[in-house]
Amino acid sequence: FSLQCRQLYNAMKSAMERAASRGKYQTAGRDLGGEFPIHDVERNEGGLLKVRIDGIQIQFVNSQELIELSNIKKCNTLGGNMFVIEEYGDFII
Repeated sequence: FSLQCRQLYNAMKSAMERAASRGKYQTAGRDLGGEFPIHDVERNEGGLLKVRIDGIQIQFVNSQELIELSNIKKCNTLGGNMFVIEEYGDFII
């Protein structure tokens, strides 16, 4: 579990840094274990992504979801500023 968590952390950190280097969001001085602003392009709704030891929590005004570490297949960036989390079975962001 610890190795998988560290690998996820490093993959997320790398993907977020790549997205930040191409966009307006600054990561300097921020702890990756904190909160990050997100935008759901399908619902046109802003929210927060929280990196936790047991997974990733996504919060919007009217909804909240915890994606457990064991359900995350991979995460990366697409087309510059889009951060994608792939779960086993489907795409969620």
